Amino acid sequence: MMKNTMRNLISGLIAILLMASACQAEKGNFAYIEGRFHGDTKGIKINLSKVVNGKTLAVSNCTPGNEGRFGFTCPINESGIYVINVIKNGGIYSRDVGLNRFFLEKGTTIDLDLWGDKYELRETNNHKNEWLTELNTLMDTVFTYSHGQFFSFSTYEEFFPLLPEYVANNQQFQKRINTGDKDFDELLTLMAETDINSASLKFVQSMRKKHPKRGDYPDYYDVIREQKAPVSPRMFELPTGFDYILSYARFAVKELPEQPAWGRSVHKYIELTNNEVFKGHIALYFLKRKQAYNPQYLEFKEDMTPYLITDYLKDEARKHDLSIRQFAKGTKAFNFVGTDTEGKEHSLYDYKGSLIYVDVWATWCGPCTQEIPHLEKLEKKFHGKKVKFISYSLDKPRDLKKWQAYVNKHNMSGLQLVGDKGFGSDIAQDYAISSIPRFMLFDQDMKIISVNAPRPSSGKVIEDLINSHL
Repeated sequence: MMKNTMRNLISGLIAILLMASACQAEKGNFAYIEGRFHGDTKGIKINLSKVVNGKTLAVSNCTPGNEGRFGFTCPINESGIYVINVIKNGGIYSRDVGLNRFFLEKGTTIDLDLWGDKYELRETNNHKNEWLTELNTLMDTVFTYSHGQFFSFSTYEEFFPLLPEYVANNQQFQKRINTGDKDFDELLTLMAETDINSASLKFVQSMRKKHPKRGDYPDYYDVIREQKAPVSPRMFELPTGFDYILSYARFAVKELPEQPAWGRSVHKYIELTNNEVFKGHIALYFLKRKQAYNPQYLEFKEDMTPYLITDYLKDEARKHDLSIRQFAKGTKAFNFVGTDTEGKEHSLYDYKGSLIYVDVWATWCGPCTQEIPHLEKLEKKFHGKKVKFISYSLDKPRDLKKWQAYVNKHNMSGLQLVGDKGFGSDIAQDYAISSIPRFMLFDQDMKIISVNAPRPSSGKVIEDLINSHL
């Protein structure tokens, strides 16, 4: 009897130890983040994203609780860079430049204080996050300058004199990197270099009140052109890896002695990219921007298909192909309604019987306003013919007076309309418009000709398309 009791007791203890061991092993497969959001929590969510193919993909979100407390328990199959963003009323917090970056691996714990535009690392058991925090802090001011009108209205006259010091500080940081993990050191060095290069290019590629001539550029832009082409496959482990690949391609094309013909710049972006997989991701990016299933799309798709060399690229292209067939030529147009400068509503269907060319734009969009003179010339060419020109603004309701003033100041012709929800307006939602300018052409029976029609600046290309349907 005693032997059986002892045997059962020992078996029970072993079972408890095995269960504890299993629980500990399971716990070790996760990373743990906890923190406190400082500020008004109304309309606030905290997003946790991981890096996939050089971009961020949201994997979890939470709403701050009492005293702004929030937390994540994140399963870790593969260690890597994650990003925390503050989401306010559906959009990323206005001054968030994506620098809340952390390295998560199995067992990592992080405790932080979080504001809308910065964070403070309170405690972590993974010293790699201390290095990342140093880099995030180092780049914060640079990113605020460089990332366009959403953060700073500074001009090159303010930014360029500061750039050499920013570059020097960044390079000094790279020289000091020594975490004891060579693989992470390589990744962190690549991230630091990409940060300063990306900031430099973002500045000259974003909308500004004044733009520099090539002779105004600091010497570091020559260094970027000659030495900093993205080639490492590890670019896809960085949250803005693909963004830099694309920015560099645009920069390289702009540096050419002769600019490519209209509609051929994408081919040049690909040609000047030195990594075959990167070429494929550029091809996919521009393929996804086309929302009309028409002969022009099919021709472009045929050009891009040879670059889609991985299963991921092929699958994404197929999904996109299926998603846009609803916009095929000849299908019935989605109606939309907008308000003119006098407050009167107009709908697309009001103008049945005319060919309709629609310009979707906004006053804050530089490429949009650059098309306006070309649009006016196009309207004059078709004056007296059954062609209706509609300009539909996605300016937000709070900017209504600004839009009205812009239309009046520039004496804009055609029918000028504005939506009631910016990019949330029906026209943007129904036609999957995520970037502007966008031009669309509808026939006299309110059927789609193209929801991604040539721009007015294409000249004869758009003129021939309109004439062919009159």
